[in-house]
Amino acid sequence: MVEFVEDTTNQTCTCKSDKLVTDILIEKSNDGFVFFEFRVTKGSVPKELSGKYSSMSRAKEAVTAYLNRKSDSVAAKNAYFAKRSEERKELNASKH
Repeated sequence: MVEFVEDTTNQTCTCKSDKLVTDILIEKSNDGFVFFEFRVTKGSVPKELSGKYSSMSRAKEAVTAYLNRKSDSVAAKNAYFAKRSEERKELNASKH
């Protein structure tokens, strides 16, 4: 599932997914044209998303399609299992 948090005044959008630990940002390109491009909070932009998009909605479609095809990242899996482990510890502690 992809969650989009838009900031219309700055023409940016933050894309959050449970498949990734980092966020993918859609920003207006700095070249003076109407294009949008991707940036990530940590690491580099996936090659499937590199390039420029003519509108925010096209960029959202591209990131949604990318995340639908992508499997969970190792970091996301580790975070999920760590959270489940903590929940089990709390549940076991309350039983005693």
